[in-house]
Amino acid sequence: MSNVEDSLTYSAFYCYEVQPSRYRGQDACATRFSLFRLYIIVINLGAVMGKLVTLNIDGGFQQGFSVRGEIWQDVDSIKNEPNLAIASKSAHLPPHSEILEQYRHWQSLYTNLDLFYSSRLKHKGRFTNTSDRDNAFEACKKAAELLAQTFNTWLGSSDFQPIEILLRNNLDKSESTRILLATENYGLRRLPWHEWDLLKDFPKAEIALATPNFQRVDRTKNLDKKDKIKILVILGDNAGTDADEQVIRELIPDAEICWLIEPQRSELDEPLWQKSWDILFFAGHGKTKDNGSIGTIQINAQDVLTISEIKNHLLQAVKSGLKLAIFNACDGLGLAYQLAEGEDLHLPQIIVMRENLPVAIAPNFLQFFLENYTQGLSLYSSLRESRQRLQILEKDFPCVCWLPVLCQNPAEIPPRWLELGGNIQISPYKGLSAFTENDTEIFFGRKVLTNSLLSKVERQNLVAVIGASGSGKSSLVAAGLIPQWLAQATEFLPRFVLKIRPGFPHRNPWKNLAEELGKISPNLIANNLAFLDLVVNLESNSGELAKFLTAIVQEKNGCQILLVIDQFEELYTLCSEEKRRSFLAGLVEAVRQESWKVVLTLRADFLSQALDEDLGNIFDERDKLITPMNDEELKEAIALPAEKFEVEFADELIKRMIQDYRQNSGHLPMLQFALEELWKRQKYGVISLGIYEEIGGLTQVLGDYAEKIYCQLSQEEKSRRDIFLLN
Repeated sequence: MSNVEDSLTYSAFYCYEVQPSRYRGQDACATRFSLFRLYIIVINLGAVMGKLVTLNIDGGFQQGFSVRGEIWQDVDSIKNEPNLAIASKSAHLPPHSEILEQYRHWQSLYTNLDLFYSSRLKHKGRFTNTSDRDNAFEACKKAAELLAQTFNTWLGSSDFQPIEILLRNNLDKSESTRILLATENYGLRRLPWHEWDLLKDFPKAEIALATPNFQRVDRTKNLDKKDKIKILVILGDNAGTDADEQVIRELIPDAEICWLIEPQRSELDEPLWQKSWDILFFAGHGKTKDNGSIGTIQINAQDVLTISEIKNHLLQAVKSGLKLAIFNACDGLGLAYQLAEGEDLHLPQIIVMRENLPVAIAPNFLQFFLENYTQGLSLYSSLRESRQRLQILEKDFPCVCWLPVLCQNPAEIPPRWLELGGNIQISPYKGLSAFTENDTEIFFGRKVLTNSLLSKVERQNLVAVIGASGSGKSSLVAAGLIPQWLAQATEFLPRFVLKIRPGFPHRNPWKNLAEELGKISPNLIANNLAFLDLVVNLESNSGELAKFLTAIVQEKNGCQILLVIDQFEELYTLCSEEKRRSFLAGLVEAVRQESWKVVLTLRADFLSQALDEDLGNIFDERDKLITPMNDEELKEAIALPAEKFEVEFADELIKRMIQDYRQNSGHLPMLQFALEELWKRQKYGVISLGIYEEIGGLTQVLGDYAEKIYCQLSQEEKSRRDIFLLN
């Protein structure tokens, strides 16, 4: 187990007081609404599990609650240093039995909405009267608003203020925060904690439920990183589950999935007992019974299962590596309880729905969640964003944002998709590829240079961006300059960008430019013959480019045009002398006019050749040299893209990478390639120095990749490669 995992497990056990369960059996269940002990853990993920807050709450709704709050600083989980206490406070929550009555009233109104649409508890709604439906929807929404208001008034009582002040003074609004509510009280678990007003000021916070009685289950199998994530999918008695199936197939195409569709009980034996899974997914009917202590699922038209009936098999699955269970079914808090302490299964993470789940909402939630989770967001952020996206559907399905809830075993670390064995298709690092206009959100470290370049372009018709190979010229223009230049367009003064390479895809720069011109002005190139005529005219007449650009400006109501010529050196390496001279003559003629701008990127070792041509007469002192990144800019380029996905680089790793970058000629593609490889190997949202050393640093990681590619070549391809190197 990694140091990160060791440290977090220690933190969880340190902050929880494990008590015997008080609600096994019917008598205990009857008292759970009135008397309970609540623990809340808040872990700030922004600084490698930086802060840990515990709130111990004793009492009941009838007599009120005593509250003890403590905040801890997790100095450095990567180094496995001990936690340090920061602050603590004691407070109270006043008696409030009415809040449970308000919850039951809202729940009754919400459950009655099944009359108007299908849920996974009832196949079809029975009434279609629009007026009745609108009245029922409005009554449910008003009851929800009243319940949320009452709940926040209770949490905002003066006796509880020392706790709120404690949290506000020690949590960071810009950092991701996860909150664990550990309680044995079923009523408290059903209250809308995500509506807590405190969370509005901490937009990256998410709440999960937990139980005070927990433990970490020992794994019996080797759980090293796998090539594929393994998922057991059970589609129960059909209630729109085909839509869930489609979402899974589309969003997780490379997983190893076992599909059990309306299985018999006997068909659950081998998959759960003999195989290992990362995720268990169930879609179908679900229900909570006995005041929250029992949950059931319907696996086919006849069979309804309780968790206790397959307890041994589920425990075997947990020991074999099961880390996350998702129940896209109605009323799942009983399932969550049994999967945690109720049956001593202590499953690490469980996602359920608090109340009845509309059939139409189930695949939407699953889609929203998987889109986030499979692209690298943390489990908590994925759930939070999924719930927030459901809001757009509340007009037709009131209060669906209240449904999804995550239940967490405090002894476990919430895994990311990578830790489960999945692949992340999106990376915030570009490897050996250049940044594009679509990458502006992950392009960091060049803010000053981008602003300077933008200012220069606004003042001049021609700007050359010059730098050594690998200095980031193309990326600066594509992900830095172009988005900012386009952002200044207005309704009355639109802006368009033409971007070409002189020698690609054709070794004729005029043909490449003509294809780009046709994209923004198809009316001027109505057919293939007109296109060929344009290419010929551009080649033969140096004033044709300026003439055509003028026509576009007139057609687009006085628009502004930015012509970007990337890898300008291709004029000298890939194009014939005739094509080069023709292109340069037309370009010189065009930049003498004020209606458009030209930006080109050029390798520094081709500058003398460019100055010797006709372009050199207007080239002098109009170039923008790419200077090396300073340490602060390199730190931004390394760390900030990962922060977009709530992943953190260790400080010592950042310093080491900057040092290695300086010692290896400062090639940005080499740095980006190493960052991309590190991204694939992150653990629990942290990229450590140890991971960097495992891949061999900046130089070895690229060499190992080249060797891997070479080994995949056929013998004939290897021979051609060897001849090429000898020559």
